[in-house]
Parts: sequence; C-alpha cells; structure tokens
Amino acid sequence: MTAVRRLVRAAIALGLGLLVVLGAAPARAASSSALAVRTLDTTSWPNVRLTVQYSGANAPKLTDFTVRNNGQIVNGVRVRPLSETQTPVGVVLVIDTSGSMREQGRIEAAKAAAQTFVEGRGPTEKVAVVAFSDSPLVVHPFSADNGAAGAVAALQPSGGTALWDAVRLAAGLFADEPNVQPNIVVLSDGADSASKTSPEEARSAAIAAHAVVHTVGFGSTALDTAGLESLAHATGGQSLVTTSTAGVAGLFADVRRSLDEQFELTWQATGNAPLDLAVSVSDATTTARGTAGSISHEGDTQPERVAPPSTIARIAQSAGKPLAILGAVAVAIIAVLGLGMYMNNPQGLVDRLRAYEGQKTVQDAVEGQLNANLATSPMTHKAIAAATAAMEGKGVLEWVERKLDEARLPIRAAEAAFFATAFAFLLALLTFFLKGPVMAVLAFGAGLGVPAAVVSFLGWNRKRKFVRQLPAMLQLLASSLRAGYALLQGCEAVAREIEDPMGAELRRVLAEARLGRSLDDALEEMALRMHSDDFSWVVMAISIQRNVGGNLAELLDTVADTMQARTRLRREVKALTAEGRMSAIMLVIMPPALMLAMKFLSPGYLTPLFTESVGKIMLGTGAFLMVAGWFWMQKMIKVDV
Repeated sequence: MTAVRRLVRAAIALGLGLLVVLGAAPARAASSSALAVRTLDTTSWPNVRLTVQYSGANAPKLTDFTVRNNGQIVNGVRVRPLSETQTPVGVVLVIDTSGSMREQGRIEAAKAAAQTFVEGRGPTEKVAVVAFSDSPLVVHPFSADNGAAGAVAALQPSGGTALWDAVRLAAGLFADEPNVQPNIVVLSDGADSASKTSPEEARSAAIAAHAVVHTVGFGSTALDTAGLESLAHATGGQSLVTTSTAGVAGLFADVRRSLDEQFELTWQATGNAPLDLAVSVSDATTTARGTAGSISHEGDTQPERVAPPSTIARIAQSAGKPLAILGAVAVAIIAVLGLGMYMNNPQGLVDRLRAYEGQKTVQDAVEGQLNANLATSPMTHKAIAAATAAMEGKGVLEWVERKLDEARLPIRAAEAAFFATAFAFLLALLTFFLKGPVMAVLAFGAGLGVPAAVVSFLGWNRKRKFVRQLPAMLQLLASSLRAGYALLQGCEAVAREIEDPMGAELRRVLAEARLGRSLDDALEEMALRMHSDDFSWVVMAISIQRNVGGNLAELLDTVADTMQARTRLRREVKALTAEGRMSAIMLVIMPPALMLAMKFLSPGYLTPLFTESVGKIMLGTGAFLMVAGWFWMQKMIKVDV
C-alpha cells in the first residue's frame, strides 16, 4: 500500500510539474510556414515591386522564391531582404501601463522586452511609443534612433485600460508618416475598461492605415484574448500569449523576427494585362492581384489607383534630396550673381547724378549705362518689362524704390522685384517636391521676405550711422562758414571730408543743386529720405536763418551741442534700462531653450503639448502670454529722449 501511495504522489508531482512548464511556456503561432503580401506597387510600370512577409521556423533562401503571373513563371525577379532596401518601416509600440501591470513584475518584463525590441530595429526603421491606462498617450513620436527605448524605460503603471483608444491612436500616427510601412505591436494584460472606441472601430482604423498588428498578451482571466486575436487576424498579424513574465521577451523576439523576415521582389513586367500573381517559397504560397499604376495592400478588395508621377516628380524621387538641395543652392547662387551683376553696373538715379558730384564724368556715366544694358539679355529685359507692367500702379514699385533708396542699393525697383520674385518661385518649386504644398507656400514667403528684410536692415543701419554723424557734420559746416565759405561751398567741403552715409547724401544734395534744385528743397528731401527728425529741425533752422539773417555758424554749433547732449542722455537711459532689457530677452529665450533641452534629455515628455487638445491650448496660451510680456516690458523700459 505504501508503494502505491508513493507512486500516486510521484504521478501527481509529475503532473503538476508539467502543468507549470506548459503554463509558463508562451503560446506561439503554429509551426507551419506562412507567406503574406504587404504591398504590390506598380506605380512605376512596367517596374513591379512586391513586398512579402514570411513566418516560419527557418528563414528562406533568396533563391527559393518563385513568382508566376497568370500561371507563367516570371523571369528576372530580384529578391532582397527589406532591411537592405531603402523602404522605411514604421513600428508603433502600444504598451499597457494600467495598474494591473504592477502585478508579478509585468511592467518590468514588458519594458525590458520592448527596449530590446527597439535596440534591434533595422537601419530604415522608425519607432514610436504609445502608452495607455485611463487614456492613450504618445510618449515618443516616430524617430530613427534609440530614443524610444528611453521613453519605454520611463513608463509607470496606474489607472485603467483604454486598449481600443490606444490602437486607434497608434493607427492615426501613420497619417503623418505616409511613406513608412505601417506595423503596430500591442502589449496588454487585461480587457478594455476605459475606451470610447469600440473594438470594431479600432480594427477599422488599423485596416484603413494598412497596418499589420501583432498582439502580445499576459495570459490572465481578465485578458481579452478573443479581441486581440480578432485584431491580429484581421490585419494579418500574430496573436501571442504568455502566462509568465519570462515569456514576454520571447514573444517580442518572435515579432522582431517576423518584421525582419520581409523581402522585396522586383522585376520588369511585360504587357499591360492585369497582374495575377502567385508567389511561393519553401512550403508557403500566397497570391496578389493588381493593375498598372496602382498600389495594392494585403486585404484590399480594390487596388489604390495612383496617378503616374510627372517627369519632375520622377527625377525628384529617383535623385532624392541631395539633388534638390544642390538645385536650391544653385538657385541661390544664380540669384545672388544676378543681383550682384546689377549692383556692379549701377543704373539708378543716384549713379547718373555722380557726373555732377565730381566722382566721374558724364561720358563715364553714359558708357556705364551702355555696359549695363549690354549685360542683360533681351529675354531678361522683356521679363522685367512684364513684371513692371504687372506691378505698376499698385504701390509695389514705389515701396521697393523707397526701400532701395534708403539702403542706397544701385538697382532699379523693377529689376529687384523681378529677381526676388523669380528666386522665391524657384525656391517654392523645389520645396514643393521635397516637403509638399504647405512648406512650399512658406518657402515662397521666405523667398520674398528675406530679401526685403535684408534691404530694410541695410536702410536702418544706414540711418543709424547718419544720426551718429550729424553732430560732427554740423560742427564741420559751422567751421566752414566761419572760414568764409558760403553754405553751398561749406556743404561741398564737408562732403569731401566726412564718411558715408553723410558724405554720400551731401554729394547727392550738391548734384541736385547743380541741376537747378534749390538747396533748401534738396536738404529737406534728404531729411525725409533719412527719416531724421533732428536733421529736419536743422533744415528748418537753416531756412529761417537764411530768410531773416543772423549768425548761422553759431546756430549750427548750438544745435550740434544739443544733439550731443541728447545722445549722452540716451546712452545713460540705455545703461539704466539694461537690466530690464536683458530680463525681457531672457524671458523670451528661456521657454524655447528649455523645450529644446527637454526634447533631447527626455524624448516624448513634451509630446502631449502637441498632440492633446489641452496641450495645444496651453502651448498657445503660453506663447501669447510670452509675446504680451515682451511688449509690456518693452513699454516699461522705453524712455523717450
């Protein structure tokens, strides 16, 4: 009897041991091999590109693939692993961070397995991370580095389970990455308890994104095994389950192996008949159908028709970004050379007046004008004339002429407007092929805005130097008048001694006076051109003094002393308000700088600000308050002298 009891106890112990082992082992897909079509691309007809995914015990040899079209073997098929091509692959890790993940070390096992998964990504693979508890959250956007591993390491469990909301959010991420192959990996340990999205809506979102969903579940009574299996099977993925924390690493390894065992088959089709393909390798076979100029995905009932790309688009696609960047650089160089040609061959009113300023003879001016005309082609002349006719009478040319005059750039307004517009258009055209229509509009605005900003800055800098030279110019003019010079002779003497821009402006006044314009009108026009209130008062004082008489030299000395005193006072005020100005600058610089630092130190931390509605409201409010604070502080520290 004792022997029988011992035998029964041994049998029971053996049975329990087998149950533990079988319970701890993960449930994997069947051992039979399977082959599935991911994409059939015929947009570059007759070139055909077919992407297939293989799952089996052993990776197939590249020479084992066979392709038949309408029953006939296709020759010249080139087979490459997808990782060796330029096809970008996108993977969204959807990880359960509900409170139940604290049990039995599940969250630690999930994070370790996900980090290993990210570190094993392919060279063209981008990974994003979505965590879900009471609601889903993008903790790391798509990136081609190991930043997703750091985002996974920072996950902490709490709250409920919004599984289907997370799947729908993950599928929506591919809308911003239309060129990547979509894949989703879902890890969960329980049934949905907080989603507003139904399982059917989540499956529809994944199917609409053409994403293959692989599910990994911790086996428990709460796990929605049927829902995960339905999601995986509907999208062509795997549904894997384990009852132990040790088994999750093996399941993630299975998913990684499934992603790595993808192959690209390319060949050149003959004829225009619809494709009816049968692809086989080892003991697996699959079929695909498509027509010329379309893209078909697994499970599609109708192929997606794609318009044949234009010649420029095909060049941009085949040559890639380097060619577009070189083209943009070439456009910039051509624009600069074109502007430089006109700047080196002056044609404006200022330069035609140089013959009367004593800088060159009338004959030199005429020859320079002829050389400038010869430097431009008839086609360019016609284009500039058309641009002039289009902009004439709308105030554009007048505004451009005024800005060029303030900056003293010797180029005609029509020429400047034509070259700036042509440069902006070509820049927008290149940007359109690289980044799309939205960025092209921004590039066109930048192409027009940057030259305008440069010209405005040159004019502002010239006015600032003019104001600084004004007291010295008045003192020199007063000294000339005391030496016995007339006002016109004094201006000529000062123009020879003082540097530009004051010297150039005085020479222009002299040229206009020699051509018959009154000196008072020429000086008044100079004050308007330089937007200098101080010089306007000087011109007014000179005009009154010449009409009523008096000591003009003494008056100019008094005005110069007053201006110097005001300049000293301005500098004192600037020194006293330096702290306030620095505070305003730091308050504007610090928020963007901190955001940039957080982006590198903790990727994904600021993602809710750009993805969630509340985050966008907070971001907009913060930006508005920052700008308002800047203007407020500027008003506080501004002192008129």
